[in-house]
Amino acid sequence: MILEEHLPNYSTQLILKNNYLSKLSDTIKKFFEIPDKEVAFILLTFYTFPESYNYFQDTASTLVLLKNFSEQSYNSLIKFVNYIELKHPKWDKNAPSSSLFWSVLISGRIFVDIFGDIYFNSSAVRIFKHANTESPHLLPSIKKEIQTIEPNLSKNTFKSLTLRYAQAYILEFSPQDFEPEIKILLLTDVTLYIDMITQERIENLLHDKYNYTLERNFAIGKPDLILSTRLIEDKYKRSKVIYINSEVNKKDVENIFKSCKEILLSKKKNEIKDSPNIKRL
Repeated sequence: MILEEHLPNYSTQLILKNNYLSKLSDTIKKFFEIPDKEVAFILLTFYTFPESYNYFQDTASTLVLLKNFSEQSYNSLIKFVNYIELKHPKWDKNAPSSSLFWSVLISGRIFVDIFGDIYFNSSAVRIFKHANTESPHLLPSIKKEIQTIEPNLSKNTFKSLTLRYAQAYILEFSPQDFEPEIKILLLTDVTLYIDMITQERIENLLHDKYNYTLERNFAIGKPDLILSTRLIEDKYKRSKVIYINSEVNKKDVENIFKSCKEILLSKKKNEIKDSPNIKRL
């Protein structure tokens, strides 16, 4: 049996303000003897599916309702978005391309408001396994931010909300954002047109796999990796160097990935050595 305390305090408003769901509620009550709270629970679950926002109520309207009837949930969403904006100043949160982000973020928050500590499902297993293997800093970093926003949540609610917010985050940005940065220097001796093609190919290789910067010169410090089509100056002799073809062939790709993997592993080992208490989610 669904009790009133099992439902978020904004449940009734989300249903009443939604023309489609309010009519559906009336229809269900007309043909079935189901307690009002159970009908509300059934209908509220529509809001936990991101796709639903394309059909019966947009995300902007849902945000307004949350703002008016659930200050905690609304503030959590907005503060997390503010956190992303600080991390990615050029991001346009209102761009049409960000609509799925908002749907996933809001539906994830409502899911947690309804189900609380429940986070275990088949998709969560895959996400946790992949994240802990490929992007081990993603979930702990997002959890840390959530803890600053809502410090009094239970342990499992933290875990559930972290997963939902992380799902929204990686729709817009690389999960590698939170991993150690690899500083790469690209040196070429080709025409500008070929140079631009070479750089683009390297960026296309790396952008989903590593957190990196690709520079054309280093005024301060030294790069972790140099990719060069020409002989390098003496000042870079102590850096790891890969000589590549301007077209970036298959062998170049293999060498770049191998070196990035080794550099990242070394950085992570040093990180663990310096901060032995780092924990996964």
